[in-house]
Amino acid sequence: DGLSGIKHQLGCRVEQIMEVIEAHINQFFVQALQLDYLTLQREALDRSDQ
Repeated sequence: DGLSGIKHQLGCRVEQIMEVIEAHINQFFVQALQLDYLTLQREALDRSDQ
């Protein structure tokens, strides 16, 4: 099992590993949504200038 191998290498609980993975996934989506919002806002401003 992949998590067992990681657990063995890092010497920590599977729950800790999953918490860190979840935090990174959440951070990725927050960043992706912010970038998308900024892109949409910029496009809206560009269209209003025309």
